[in-house]
Amino acid sequence: MTCGMPRQDHYWTGSFDDHRTIAVVMCDGAGGASHGGAGAALAVRALRKLVRDEVMGCGCPPSEDQLADWLEIVRDILDGVATAARLPIDAFATTAIIAVSDARATTTAHLGDGFICARFLGQAEWQGFSAPQRGEYAGSTTFLTDELISPVTSTVFGPLTHLCISTDGLEPAAWCEADHGPHTPFFSGLAGAITAPAGLDHDASARLRAWLASPALGARFHDDLTVCLAAKSVR
Repeated sequence: MTCGMPRQDHYWTGSFDDHRTIAVVMCDGAGGASHGGAGAALAVRALRKLVRDEVMGCGCPPSEDQLADWLEIVRDILDGVATAARLPIDAFATTAIIAVSDARATTTAHLGDGFICARFLGQAEWQGFSAPQRGEYAGSTTFLTDELISPVTSTVFGPLTHLCISTDGLEPAAWCEADHGPHTPFFSGLAGAITAPAGLDHDASARLRAWLASPALGARFHDDLTVCLAAKSVR
């Protein structure tokens, strides 16, 4: 981070069934919350367990209702931690994104800023699955610790070649507010920064970091930058 503040983003990625199913959990603690980073870390840990237990058991994406229920469960966990610490729950304010995808369907749940987008097999354009959510006031968003939470959930059917999930740090370059969707030139470069072998490609991660830090892009980012880009080999 250019401002030298503690990192507030936390995430987890997993793959199941010989990499046929992938799961991503990503949370961004609120910078103005005293324990936002801790809230994000706790939320990721709890959601990771829920995803593992469900996906490993059935080998397929959970339903939208299940994802929404999991977010309610995690909110209750944060509420319990806050009560034990004698703090208001909004001290642990965090956003949350969950995505689970296999060869047939992709199910997502999104609460707060950040975004989810993808590219389908045989299509050149990227499509937005979930846009950054704005709060009641300009520059604000929604959090998992709000009194009433209403996550945006979706299930999309069809094979994907790319799936991208990001916290709000990437929004200045990647999300087009005017079109309410992905900024195509950015994603063309993003997809070109990685290859798609089976499993986790550590070299691709390094290339992606270098591309995001390039002079043309690096100056546009002033927040934690967490992005997961999954690519499927097409043979």
